[in-house]
Amino acid sequence: MRHRKAVLFLVFLASFTIVYSSVAFFVLSKPAAQAFIGFGVFASNGSLSNYYQNSGAPNVTIGQTLNWQLQIANRIGRIQLAEIVVRMGNLTTIPPTETGPANAPDIDESIITVPNAENSTVNFDWKIISVSHPGRLTYLTLEINGKRVGPPVGAVSGQGFRFIFELWTLEGQSGSFQYGYPGDNGRVGNWLMLWFNSAS
Repeated sequence: MRHRKAVLFLVFLASFTIVYSSVAFFVLSKPAAQAFIGFGVFASNGSLSNYYQNSGAPNVTIGQTLNWQLQIANRIGRIQLAEIVVRMGNLTTIPPTETGPANAPDIDESIITVPNAENSTVNFDWKIISVSHPGRLTYLTLEINGKRVGPPVGAVSGQGFRFIFELWTLEGQSGSFQYGYPGDNGRVGNWLMLWFNSAS
């Protein structure tokens, strides 16, 4: 009888030890972190809204300068050399996907080094310099970060232009920039889009 009580006691002790050590392990362990690169467009006031400084309406007039900041947050586990490709589109532009970039012309590019577990910022200052109306479409001449560009993209009545910001990272083996960033299961597309209208 004593032997049986001792065995039963040991079984309960072992069971409680396993249960409590498992609970302690899960409570005290950090959850597994998924590697990622975050990407955001901030307005001049540092927010993720009110990009157009006129009660939120996306109407931009000739000469109105907008100062945005593109920020990359690197949580991938190592330093990254990143490229931000800016494209100009309209209502018919096919946007980027998880696996591929947009079918729009690129109008600006910035290359930036982003240390691991840190954020890096690139200024994106732009304005409309002039507007032309050959036919039904409106075409813009822009100044982006001091550089004049004339995208070959028009919009009906100047409505529905969009900037597409794509994140590209340096791929080590090829030595070239590839769309997205290296994820656990292949490359992960990362892009943002902001619409605007020409109010001129």
